[in-house]
Order: sequence, then C-alpha cells, then structure tokens
Amino acid sequence: MKKNLSPAAIAHAREVNRKYNQERYYWLKENGFCVTCGWRYAEPGRTRCKICKGILEKQKAPHYDEWYAGRRAKWRERIENHLCVVCGAPAAENRRRCEPCLAKARDYFRVYKIRKKLDAEVQAALERSRR
Repeated sequence: MKKNLSPAAIAHAREVNRKYNQERYYWLKENGFCVTCGWRYAEPGRTRCKICKGILEKQKAPHYDEWYAGRRAKWRERIENHLCVVCGAPAAENRRRCEPCLAKARDYFRVYKIRKKLDAEVQAALERSRR
C-alpha cells in the first residue's frame, strides 16, 4: 500500500481487499479451482491442486523456518552491500539484481504472461465445450 494514504484510507483499502479475497476464495472453491493459485483444478474433495498442496506441506516442514530465516538474512546482507540478491554479483544501479539476472527475470515474466494468457484461453475453451 502507498505510504502517503491516511489511516482511514488504508483501513478502507484493507477491508475492500479482504472482501475481494473472500469472494474470490468462495468462487474458486465453488467452481472447482485451486484456491491458492486460482488457475489449476483442485483435487477431488479438496480446495487446492496437487502442486499447491505440496508447497504448503513443504512450508509446514520443521526445518523450513530455519532455512527461510537463513535465506532472508543472506538477502538482507546482499542488499546492504549493493550486491545482486540472486547471485551475489554487483547489482545494477538503483536495482537489487545484476544486469544478467534482470534480463533473466524479464524473459521469465514475458514467458509467464504469454503462458498465463494461453492457459486462460484453454480454460475458456474448456468451459465452452462443457456447455
């Protein structure tokens, strides 16, 4: 959220987001989609797909908190030293990543957007074929 908003505006935005997330959750659940990712079908009798269920179980593992705390500390240290948070090379100016990692991220998100668009088209085609 933006820092220049008043406390009342922030509270209102949180309430709107809460209602939206709640409506989204129930819509996904009613229509058989995973409530976590929102684009794969949930396992029968469940609210999450197989992939999201596996991620959730991994996060509940006892060693996960220690591992994540170590990663977070390493990340903060790299930011303070103006190093790339991904690989540790010197970061680009006013960035948290180096140029090669920025290029990889751009390529990844370009492909991600295309894949997401195609998945939406496939889902729409499946819905049309079910009618």
